[in-house]
Amino acid sequence: MILLSILLIAFFAAGLWLALSHLGMAADSPWLLAHISSAIAAYAMFAAAVVCAWLFTQTERRLRGQLGDAPRIPLLTLEHWMFLFVYAGFALLTLSLLLGGVAGGSGFLFKLQHKTIFAALAWLCFALLVVGRVHLGWRGTKAVRMVHFGSAFLLLAYVGTHFVLQVVLKRGAV
Repeated sequence: MILLSILLIAFFAAGLWLALSHLGMAADSPWLLAHISSAIAAYAMFAAAVVCAWLFTQTERRLRGQLGDAPRIPLLTLEHWMFLFVYAGFALLTLSLLLGGVAGGSGFLFKLQHKTIFAALAWLCFALLVVGRVHLGWRGTKAVRMVHFGSAFLLLAYVGTHFVLQVVLKRGAV
């Protein structure tokens, strides 16, 4: 699980770099600029949530005696920060998906692309996490796993789509 966190952090950095490179093309449409800006902010929030999840896992392992040092940050603090980032990221992702629908025009919802499907799966995963936390009291390892699943879907939505199109299939950007 720690390796997954490290990989997600690295891919989030690549995704932020890719998204920032597309800000120039958004100058023509304020809706597209708002969509890309909110998507970048959501990416940043979920990247911070993954970092908190990684620290949570490390701290839990230290408490169980699997690592030598004593934990540095309390688990409840890490969990609290992780969920703050998830809540903020979920709100920004929701806004980004709505703005993407507006910026994409009338045929956007019927034109199912990989990035749309994976973004919707990420949104569903984070929605399930938020509902599970608020109504069912999900905490700890279950919450960390949901952060990892949602983040992986979100990464596939943008970075994965660009990687497949540009590197594997040698086509232009989406």
